[in-house]
Amino acid sequence: SFKVPRKSTMFQEDIFPPTKKMEPCMSAAEWLGGANKAPEKVSLKDGYKPPARAAFEAPKQAVKKPGDDVPKGEPALLKAFHEQKAEIEELKKKLASAEIKIRQLSA
Repeated sequence: SFKVPRKSTMFQEDIFPPTKKMEPCMSAAEWLGGANKAPEKVSLKDGYKPPARAAFEAPKQAVKKPGDDVPKGEPALLKAFHEQKAEIEELKKKLASAEIKIRQLSA
């Protein structure tokens, strides 16, 4: 706590500057898209007024049921197996090159 040697009972903007609103200035999708906005500000002159709660809206996405993407039959299973094996090998190569870069940067 601190005391300001002023006798005015009026609101003093220099002591209570505008502050950030409790509402986001952009959506998560905008932020992930690279947008950058300054936070919106609100004056404290009339006192704090909490914002009304917004209803949560989940994004509409196709819901996958367990087992929808399971390959059927031996040829499909073999194809999926070889695709995954190739992906694992590619990821191992990426990991090895990343580890080399890390060693070079830390040396």
